[in-house]
Amino acid sequence: MHLKLNYFSKIALDIVLSFLALALAMLLRFDLQVPLNYWSVFPLTAVIFAFFNIFSGVITSNFKSISAFAGAIDLTRALLSVFLTGLVLFVLKLTDILDFSGSIIVIYLFIMFTFTVAVRFAPKICLFINDSIKKRVLHSGGGTLVIGDGESIMSVIRRLREDKNSGNVTAILTEEQKYWGASLLGAKVLGGYDLIISAITKYNINEVVYSLQKGSGSLKELYKICQQNDVSFKVFQQFEEVNDYDGMPRHIIRDVSIEDLLGRNEIRLEKDWIDGFIKNKTILVTGGAGSIGSQICRQCLDFKCKKLIIFDINENGLFEMDVDLSKSNPGGDFVTVLGSVRDKNRLKSVFDAYAPDVVFHAAAHKHVPMIEGNPCEALKNNIFGTLNVINQCNDSKVKKLIVISTDKAVNPANIMGASKRVTEMLVQVFGRESYTEMAAVRFGNVLGSNGSVIPLFKKQIEQGGPVTVTHRDVERYFMTIAEAVQLVLQAAALATQGEIFVFDMGKLVKIYDLACELIRLSGLEPERDIEIKFVGLRPGEKLFEELRLDKEQVDITRHEKIFVCKPLDMSPAVLRKHLDELERIIDSEDAGRVAEALFDLVPSAYRDSCKLSAYKKPGLSRAFNSR
Repeated sequence: MHLKLNYFSKIALDIVLSFLALALAMLLRFDLQVPLNYWSVFPLTAVIFAFFNIFSGVITSNFKSISAFAGAIDLTRALLSVFLTGLVLFVLKLTDILDFSGSIIVIYLFIMFTFTVAVRFAPKICLFINDSIKKRVLHSGGGTLVIGDGESIMSVIRRLREDKNSGNVTAILTEEQKYWGASLLGAKVLGGYDLIISAITKYNINEVVYSLQKGSGSLKELYKICQQNDVSFKVFQQFEEVNDYDGMPRHIIRDVSIEDLLGRNEIRLEKDWIDGFIKNKTILVTGGAGSIGSQICRQCLDFKCKKLIIFDINENGLFEMDVDLSKSNPGGDFVTVLGSVRDKNRLKSVFDAYAPDVVFHAAAHKHVPMIEGNPCEALKNNIFGTLNVINQCNDSKVKKLIVISTDKAVNPANIMGASKRVTEMLVQVFGRESYTEMAAVRFGNVLGSNGSVIPLFKKQIEQGGPVTVTHRDVERYFMTIAEAVQLVLQAAALATQGEIFVFDMGKLVKIYDLACELIRLSGLEPERDIEIKFVGLRPGEKLFEELRLDKEQVDITRHEKIFVCKPLDMSPAVLRKHLDELERIIDSEDAGRVAEALFDLVPSAYRDSCKLSAYKKPGLSRAFNSR
């Protein structure tokens, strides 16, 4: 609970209190019979007293906050402010600048201190009374159970008390045994998480608030227990941003999301590493209007890059990025540039104009069905567009280039995966002889990105189903957009020459289980309220994805969650020969020959499981559109 007063409102309040305190001091000093000569100088004297009172308050930070959590520091600030005010007033009296009774000054200081403390602690007193009333009606209205670690629990309780609509916090569960049996802000710590069912019953709990701890395996289990007991389950999330007025962290209490239920650790961002190559550097992001590219752009602005060039062929996406960043980063130096990585002349003009220090290459065609139906266009963009970027970075003496790849590049089973595997080979082979330090970053599916399965499932649920899943046993690695971008930034900090970085993605997630969780999060029951329909694996689709090739040697890096695959031993001349042949065939627009040449370059099981003769006519086939 916070009194909704801004800084200047608090000062105005103290001015009024100062005038009142002086009037009361005069009345007390003269037993309510104040001489007229004192009243005649009262206005000027009151202004002087108020001025120095405000001056002292500013010096001692006495106007920081008026909240329900005032404590010893607020009491100390009030005392120091009154002491400093008294010191100045007595100096003025001793030097005859202020001709006023010393006893009145002393009484004024006591009254002003009382007023100041009363105002600072009024919300806390009101909260205490409110909590007492809530405790009396606990069993009739239900209570709130807070779960988390000791430090975060305090923040949760404070946040709940700010919300008038929240229930009374009646019990706490934590795995930190040192808190067991103690009382935190008036709520008893019962013990560990295993007591949740008994706590719900004994304390008539109707709401559980869990302090979000990234990667905690407890969240999913606790959430299911709450579902089974018809108890509301919410998540407390705290951010790093700081409120300009009172210095308190921004935080929210929200409903649980599918990202929370994945039960895996998010990557830990080593900001010191990133500062060295982002801060005060000119950054260019290809595909900057896409899901990954746009987040890279935002992170680069957050890390105070010197200038950001957002390069993309998507006109609408660029326009939206320009509008969004103009609002969220009004002081950021960025420019949106329309162009394609397939256009060598456009790339050269942009690199010549802005001379980027670091390039993040996120421009690519990524939708498997669409690429299967249009392989020639996909390879022109994914492979030869990437080659254009690599060559231009080298010609322009760019310091670093980071190429975005995917787990579908490992033992590729489709054109998209094979094209991304070739881009990795470009980085590995040409990176050894390039001026530019380059690397590729390989990760799994990104939750919430454009065209990902989550938005599709949500739309199907909103429409009443069915939710379509290709196969009951299909599994994928998942990560959030924030994790994906952090991996890209960390890889850029670690990159030296031609590496492929892979991320510890945790466990594979069954798409069927993901669909069931999304249905439950919508307040519905799978198979009962929403049908789940299995439509069969699409051509080129695997039951599960992999993160590295069997022959790839993987080493650890400075970061515990990031690993590096050493470059393969392939001659640049051999790779160029393959690329020349592939480019020649692409120009013929013969999709069948293009697919055959691609899989000569990138051997995989795809050749054995799919008829290459299927690539005859451009367009998206019915087989892919039947989901």
